[in-house]
Amino acid sequence: MSRPKQILVVDDEEQNLRLLKAFLEALGHEAETAGSGFDALRKLNSGFDLVLLDIVMPGIDGLEVVRRIRDDPEVSEIPIIMVTVLGDRETRLAAVEAGANDFIVKPIDKLELRIRLESLLKMKEAQDEIKRHHTELEDAVEKRTAELAESERRFRIMADFSQDLEYWQGTDGQLIYVSPSCERITGYSPNELKADPDLLNRIIHADDRALVMKHSEEVHVGLNEDQNSINFRIVSKDKRVVWINHVCRSVLGEQGEWLGTRVDNRNVTPQKLLEDALLESQRRFVTLFEAAQDCMFIKDKNLKYADVNPAITDLLGIPRTEFIGKTDEDLFGEDYFLHTKAIESRVLKDQVIESHENLNWKSFSTNWSVVRFPLKGASDEMTGICGIARELVEQSLAAPDSVPDAYSGPYSSYVTISTMAKADTASQTTSTILLTGETGSGKDHLARYIHDHSSNILGPFIGFNCAAIPLELAESELFGHEAGAFTGGVRRKRGVLELAEGGTLLLNEIGELSIALQAKLLTFLDNLSFIRVGGEKTVTVNLRLIAATNRDLDAEVSQGRFRRDLFYRLNVFPIHVPALRERKEDIPLLAKQILSQLAGKMGLSSQPSIDSPVLAMLRGYSWPGNVRELKNILERALILSQGGLIRADHITLHDTLYDTAKKSSIAGLQNMPSNRPLNSAVGETQRALVEEALRASNGKKQEAARQLGISRYAFARLLKKVGVTSESRPK
Repeated sequence: MSRPKQILVVDDEEQNLRLLKAFLEALGHEAETAGSGFDALRKLNSGFDLVLLDIVMPGIDGLEVVRRIRDDPEVSEIPIIMVTVLGDRETRLAAVEAGANDFIVKPIDKLELRIRLESLLKMKEAQDEIKRHHTELEDAVEKRTAELAESERRFRIMADFSQDLEYWQGTDGQLIYVSPSCERITGYSPNELKADPDLLNRIIHADDRALVMKHSEEVHVGLNEDQNSINFRIVSKDKRVVWINHVCRSVLGEQGEWLGTRVDNRNVTPQKLLEDALLESQRRFVTLFEAAQDCMFIKDKNLKYADVNPAITDLLGIPRTEFIGKTDEDLFGEDYFLHTKAIESRVLKDQVIESHENLNWKSFSTNWSVVRFPLKGASDEMTGICGIARELVEQSLAAPDSVPDAYSGPYSSYVTISTMAKADTASQTTSTILLTGETGSGKDHLARYIHDHSSNILGPFIGFNCAAIPLELAESELFGHEAGAFTGGVRRKRGVLELAEGGTLLLNEIGELSIALQAKLLTFLDNLSFIRVGGEKTVTVNLRLIAATNRDLDAEVSQGRFRRDLFYRLNVFPIHVPALRERKEDIPLLAKQILSQLAGKMGLSSQPSIDSPVLAMLRGYSWPGNVRELKNILERALILSQGGLIRADHITLHDTLYDTAKKSSIAGLQNMPSNRPLNSAVGETQRALVEEALRASNGKKQEAARQLGISRYAFARLLKKVGVTSESRPK
């Protein structure tokens, strides 16, 4: 036996149950016991192979249990052996009548029980096998019957509603059957074709008759046994040219004799026109691809080049054959490959991405704008990407403001060295950075330094001054807008978030953003995705964000002018940029760098030099305008010295505004009552500075803002704060 048999032993005596259970398990069976007829009926299921059942039991006796088993269809076929001390003829007959298969008298002879068990178990196993085969046969017959019925149903549908022109032609050339659709395709009815069978040949386009004749002959002599099809044209009754897909099959008898021909003609005119249009489209694409002045390339799903156009081979000097089958890593190295892979992996997820990239390869270097979009097959499956790259002659987006590079080293001051160490650490991460420090201290140049030493170096560096854009345009400049989003927005525009794809975005003067834009920026930072103004589609980008401010954002948060959650989101890696007065040891180096830049800008043939007393003067000054002020002073001195040695008389460190404001502030402090609140004193000092700046600039607010070292928008807010109006301005 292939598996242990499940046997249910039913007896009201515990000792008999134990003995029978042990005996059955010794034979290799699995035994379950029941102490009464009711217990047996509860436990019995189709999983049992045999039942050993006592006759005399309290409650219901064994005979009644047998009857109930035989009445239950689920277990009615399980063999039953009756066990009892009553061996008389009447008891045996009653057991057989009730449905028992065998009978054994107590005390039980183990050999007899074993023989009877094996006999009934073999019978049960044979019955189960027969039943299984019977069930399988019934299932197979039922399945085949259903398949035949479905096949017949489909055939009837095809015969009744077929869109093809189908006809059967006998050996004598007469048409035996013509489908109803012939009139829709040819314009002729079935009766017209049957009455004039040669009409089928006459409607074939004159240029295609030889082709059709040859095909028919091959089918007739057995050269075309694979039912090969051909395409040809017919001219319908109303003079339409219709493309037909023609399949011709020989009909053979039992002895292989030819009985005629079965022909199926399908109208493939729409497909043929589409095929021709696709071929024309492909021809045009190849022409455009080959003749385009922009660099174009196609890659497969594994980011290997499938094709490139002549423009890219001419620009890079790499033959087309060396591109095919290779990745950017094979051609241009790991750094460029990792940069493009991050972008192209998102393109393969059905995104269109435009990015600015720097390619430095061997002795070749270029900066180009690349648009990548997905390529899909006929079933809308992703097959690869196509890219269009245009070399940028000028790169204006990445240019910082007019502050010279304050962080090109080597440095003497401890604060600068410490700041640069933090910048080096930050450059090795992709985390958001918050730069704080006074206006003109070089925050934008430190941001550029971090970009140039990061993994985003091949991408663009975009600087955006939040204070220099009117509030009503700031959202569009940041996030871009769709065509027609507002009056004057006639074309779609990409914002700086998109322009910084694959690179770094510096948001300078972040504290100037409105609360509404702060909320939208916070949402963007959560998943690096946004929706353009007036748009519906979500745009996802990959960039590093650096925020910079000359404000105390913690204080701004306390006063409700800056969102607390955005502050926490930006303040991941804060770096304080020291003021120039905190790093005076670096002034000689900075002065040398600035003069070198200015000399190149002015076209001077030699490097200007500085007299030693001048350096002492520069180190002794407090530099309220920081590095930006240093540059302005040196540029004025260089003009006065006419490109020669810069002396002390060429340097002006204290202008009218600085002296007057200082005197006004001191005078105000001296005349201030001892119990005057600090806020009131600060307000009066600010008002004095504003009034003096307006007086010095003849009322020009933009010039006054420049002298104070703040943006004109910040200056407008300061005017409102200190209560200076057009009527109260000094004349």
